[in-house]
Amino acid sequence: MKTYNEVTPTDLGQKRRKTTPPASAPDQLQTQWPPSLLQFVNRSFARAESLSEHDKAQFHQQIQHLIYIAAKEHKVWSNDWTAQRLPIFDSSVPLALVQDTSNAGHTSAGAGHKRFDSAERKSQRSVRFAKQEVRAAPKVQLDPHVPIVGTLKALEKRYLRLTSAPDTSTVRPQCVLEKCLDYVVHKYRTCGKHYIYINDQLKAIRQDLTVQHIKNDFAMRVYETHGRIAMENGDLGEFNQCLSQLRYLYSLHRDPAFYKHTYEFQCYRVLYFLITGNKAGVNTIHLELLDRDAATDPLLLPEKYRVHRECLYKAIELLRYSIEGNYHQNFSAYKWYKRQKSVPCAFLLFDRFMATKERLLAMNTMSKAYKTVPVSLIESELGFCDAEFETFCRDFGLAAFLHDHSFDCGSARATLQAAVYKGQFKKVDTKGQI
Repeated sequence: MKTYNEVTPTDLGQKRRKTTPPASAPDQLQTQWPPSLLQFVNRSFARAESLSEHDKAQFHQQIQHLIYIAAKEHKVWSNDWTAQRLPIFDSSVPLALVQDTSNAGHTSAGAGHKRFDSAERKSQRSVRFAKQEVRAAPKVQLDPHVPIVGTLKALEKRYLRLTSAPDTSTVRPQCVLEKCLDYVVHKYRTCGKHYIYINDQLKAIRQDLTVQHIKNDFAMRVYETHGRIAMENGDLGEFNQCLSQLRYLYSLHRDPAFYKHTYEFQCYRVLYFLITGNKAGVNTIHLELLDRDAATDPLLLPEKYRVHRECLYKAIELLRYSIEGNYHQNFSAYKWYKRQKSVPCAFLLFDRFMATKERLLAMNTMSKAYKTVPVSLIESELGFCDAEFETFCRDFGLAAFLHDHSFDCGSARATLQAAVYKGQFKKVDTKGQI
């Protein structure tokens, strides 16, 4: 009787029999190769160096299949490897052993004729392979860290987002881009081309600059031009992108004398921060000015830069006027910007995105201090022209409070307060989207 866990060592002391795995086709492959086969393989691989990647894959499949068939059918030594050819090099021959094709219907004399090509046919083959080498030139791998130089000469080019490495044949070099910029600006200023087309062309120019790592004065000119055109068309989103890139390009200049070139777009940047409600951004620019512009004597600056500098400082003052509710100073700056023809975009930003809000806040303040106010005084104080005040009143439901040539502030107080609290004016987020 067996106890628990008892083991009977029935096989103990007996020798295990050696077992051999069943023969299979791969195991029957011959391990010794004839010299002619080795020469055929080496010669074929040398020719394959000039093939494309796709053809190389076909070559590997063909030569592996051919050797496998020869080994499986025990024809490694009997096949004439000196006359063996592959379809990848000669499309007129099948993928088969020379021994099989010669036995299929060729006489021994014919097979012997195939084995030894004449000198003329060898020369023809060498010419053919030379042509294949020219056609199958190896692909050049571009280093992503080395800037490319474009070769395209076209003045117009659609903007398409890149989904792969840039191709030099579709990128325009700087000498061509300079002509493209003048061409696009001419189309916009004189031919009245639509902003959608102009914006597309300018973005394509910017893309060509980026892929070629161009960060010089011409790049700044492109972004400044695009930024101004975007402001003229109320496209704050595109303007914000140009502004961000300009800030980076400006930072590359270490010369302190270059700072005067940044006054204009620093002014636009302050106004943009005021539009989006970014008071901290305005204070940051103010601190930067105190650091980098404190030693600048405005009397020594050229007229253009002197005006740009004054525009910048006035834009910074607008934050204080807005916080204090000082609408008189606010719209004094508004009217001053309107007179500056060298910085037209400053007035455009103020007029399109700030004036309505500031006027509504100013009239709300007036309604708390006055019972009636002459319309002429409101128009003069808040920078209204012609019939703009009447349009403004209709837009905000204030037309009923206009009596002859005066505005009934006392009766309009509730309506004005409701409009201010509800924020019935355009709001812009930090990315420039309305």
